[in-house]
Amino acid sequence: MKPGDLVKNISARDKWGKIVGEIGLFMGLNNSAGYEYAEVMWFTKSAPNGDRVSSIQKSLIVVVK
Repeated sequence: MKPGDLVKNISARDKWGKIVGEIGLFMGLNNSAGYEYAEVMWFTKSAPNGDRVSSIQKSLIVVVK
């Protein structure tokens, strides 16, 4: 995974439990206190603070081919 790749959130589900696979733009990896996470700019949602870029566990996203 490299910055600029389209990624899909494989943990996002609708109200019936179906995986909806939100799409976003991978911005890069970040590290905080030994924990590595991904930063993604989502096309259809914002972070709780209103930002378009939010962090997500890197194992919960996959590259869209």
